[in-house]
Amino acid sequence: MFFLVRHLMLMWLLRCANNILVPLKPMCTISIEGFTKKIKIRQKILLRRFKIDGQPNFIEDVHSIYTVKGSKAFQGFEINKTLFEGKSEYQDVSIYENDSLGRILTLDGIIQITECDEFVYQEMMTHVPIFSHENPKNVLIIGGGDGGILREALRHKGIKRVVMSEIDQLVVDVCIEYMPSINNHGKVYNDPRTQLIVGDAFSFVKDTDLKFDVAIIDSTDPIGPGEKLFSGEFYKNLIEILN
Repeated sequence: MFFLVRHLMLMWLLRCANNILVPLKPMCTISIEGFTKKIKIRQKILLRRFKIDGQPNFIEDVHSIYTVKGSKAFQGFEINKTLFEGKSEYQDVSIYENDSLGRILTLDGIIQITECDEFVYQEMMTHVPIFSHENPKNVLIIGGGDGGILREALRHKGIKRVVMSEIDQLVVDVCIEYMPSINNHGKVYNDPRTQLIVGDAFSFVKDTDLKFDVAIIDSTDPIGPGEKLFSGEFYKNLIEILN
């Protein structure tokens, strides 16, 4: 019911804006005062940015969540400032700023992290598995290009090595520049215990001779470059490199 209400509220909001047409179909075009935006996720074209009263907004279709009768959930925020918009070999990378949420990283139009509450995700993802191990020395991080999981893992003084396999150098670079609070201004990569490997994590896990006590998977959604990280073959290979 909650997601249905959010969906209906969004549709009402869009219809109240000037000159907007939102067909109730998976394929849609949003046009506002000559501003048109189409974003393709999987096989659907979904709304990402539009303006209400001249103020840019970001809306994400939470495509993995469906309720009764196919109703969808949406989340979004007002864009107070656009800090970076670019495209790597793998994905669209954007960083926006919002007065309440701070700086926000999105990949392929999907919200990844916000400065306001990133610590909740980073701390739980990192400390729970590390504390569950009796004596962790070697940690593997899959993904995590913002550097937050690495930051938290390095707080454990007993850890001797943290290998981080991230496919997209652009994500690492823009997060150092525009979201330095998450990665200690990039200092996490200068720690002698850190080894950053830029490349396909699927191939790394399959081919590496290294062994790890803890593996933390901080991947994107199961589309695009992160899709292989949700396969049975990936986790079979991952088990083989755990002590």
